[in-house]
Amino acid sequence: MPKENRLGNWLKKATRIVGMDPKTFEQSWVIRISRIQIISSLILLLLLLFGLFYLLFSYTPLGTILPAGSSDGSRAKIAEAYEKMEQLDNMVLQQTNYIENLQNILLGKLDIDSVYYATKLQRESSPAEIDTSRSIDEQALEEDVLARAQRQRESSNSNYRTDLFLLDPVTGEISQNFKEQTHPGVDIVAPKNTPILAIYKGNVVHAGYDEKDGYTLVINHPNGLTSIYKHCEKLLKDSGENVNAGDPIGIVGNTGERSTGPHLHFELWSSSGVLNPMDYFSFGR
Repeated sequence: MPKENRLGNWLKKATRIVGMDPKTFEQSWVIRISRIQIISSLILLLLLLFGLFYLLFSYTPLGTILPAGSSDGSRAKIAEAYEKMEQLDNMVLQQTNYIENLQNILLGKLDIDSVYYATKLQRESSPAEIDTSRSIDEQALEEDVLARAQRQRESSNSNYRTDLFLLDPVTGEISQNFKEQTHPGVDIVAPKNTPILAIYKGNVVHAGYDEKDGYTLVINHPNGLTSIYKHCEKLLKDSGENVNAGDPIGIVGNTGERSTGPHLHFELWSSSGVLNPMDYFSFGR
């Protein structure tokens, strides 16, 4: 007999499944199914199960239990999306805090202590006594500023102009005047939390804390100018940031061992050396 006929006969052979009463053994129902029907049913069942598992692992959270290299790499995509989401959240939080700080400064929302000190300051005739001795850090900062200004002058081959329009960093009373050798700047007494403004456009080259001078900011301006702001309560700019004239860069405070009251120690340098701020700002007139 040919092999095809034997295979066909084997597939056509039927199996009868009989249902009987367990007590009377009477026949209740009968199912007659061939081998080819059994094989077809099994194949159909396997296809249905495959399709069901594919849908579950592709379109439900069950897909995350698969190894990282399976499917289309969905776990790697989810991890990358989560990391980007965290970065965006941090950026939004920083931007929100920055905007709130600027709003509080521009709206003049001062606490009770600040208002009390400002009223007291207006009644007192003598300004606060400020420590004007120079530290080693100040001398090192002076040398660094001079070296940086000299390099800028040599690279740009430009001379310092005295007709630049410079804004007052703060408005207040002068408690300590400029002395080139012992006090290369001026101390301006102002209420705590008064905003400090950038005198001219430039780039922040230093923003940090010093034990003697507290929170200090150094801005490098065009034409070889450098401005220095010390004893701030808080800095609003970081190193490397660009600023424009009038931008809030800090808040008047009383930080550092050399400060005895809320004030701003302000210095102005050019490529040729230290300048007297009293010659360039309205508080000097």
